[in-house]
Amino acid sequence: MADPKNLEMLVERAVSSVLESLLPGLRAQLTRQVMQSLQPVLADAEAPAAASPADDTDKLNHALAAIQTGTSQVEILDAMIEGASHFAARTALFVVRGANAVGWRARGFSDNEAVRSTPLELSDGLAAKAIQARGMVSGPSSEFIVDFAGKFGASKHEGVMLPLLVRDKAVALIYADGGTEEHQLDCSALQSMVRMTGLWLEVFSTRKASGSAVPPATLQPLPRETQPHAMAAAAAVAAPISTPVAVAEPEPAPEPPPPPPVEVAPPAPAPIPSGADGEVHKKARRFAKLLVDEIKLYNQNKVTEGRQNRDLYDRLKDDIEKSRASYEKRYGNTVAKDGDYFNQELVRILADNDSALLGNNFRR
Repeated sequence: MADPKNLEMLVERAVSSVLESLLPGLRAQLTRQVMQSLQPVLADAEAPAAASPADDTDKLNHALAAIQTGTSQVEILDAMIEGASHFAARTALFVVRGANAVGWRARGFSDNEAVRSTPLELSDGLAAKAIQARGMVSGPSSEFIVDFAGKFGASKHEGVMLPLLVRDKAVALIYADGGTEEHQLDCSALQSMVRMTGLWLEVFSTRKASGSAVPPATLQPLPRETQPHAMAAAAAVAAPISTPVAVAEPEPAPEPPPPPPVEVAPPAPAPIPSGADGEVHKKARRFAKLLVDEIKLYNQNKVTEGRQNRDLYDRLKDDIEKSRASYEKRYGNTVAKDGDYFNQELVRILADNDSALLGNNFRR
């Protein structure tokens, strides 16, 4: 009988020999299996992080806030084009001058100055289509500027053109496309910003002094120099407006509690008629909303205090009446005069649908 120790040694040598011959194949097979199991993880790690809807919403909110904080025509337009650059790879703004348009701002092009110095024909191409449609149109970049691809590089997708309407007149045109590399174009966000800019320019021109040199629906010649980045102004919207510290005074003798405020019923929304009259009503309601939004935007502390003390009108009387005059001047002699839209928006926006918060002195 063979010695058990010798037998064990023979078996160990045989197993080692077999393992040595199989080890390279086993190593390669094991590596393949591990890499296959890690492939989804590696793919997620290599994929670029997609912007979340919340991020896009925040960017849009900041852009719209920057437009509303603009205190001049230049600041408003600058805020719009800066905001648009977050939602399009390349953007350009052209101000209408008669039968042509003059470049004013460009973002994302290899040569932004060249885009600004290129005149835009309004009788043909995307510009003519946008003015005629009074809304966004799309098409190849060659319809924007002749030999656009040769001068600035062809976009991978069609570009879009949006007219900036102020009092129903196209005063500027905005071109945007997705760029020459990775496509970046959010048409919905662009439309929102352009629409807000047009409405805010309406408010701005209406609120200027009567002796202003700005004619209706016309933009003044714009300076070429670089303006401050208007997006930084958006942070001011969230910051509370500081108020001076009041000097303490002796407390007066107790007085009988005041009578409860008179309940002023909120005005019932009038139905919007159809046809041309309906368009006037819609514009009047929209303009009233913008005026009251502006009051709230610049008087956040007063609005909060006025709601708490149920005297909003007393605290904001000057602003309210100034805005009311602007509204009456614009729509007081139109078919929308009976809509009472300005007071409706005061109750809805300032008083949070509780007319009693405006106080006893509020009278329509």
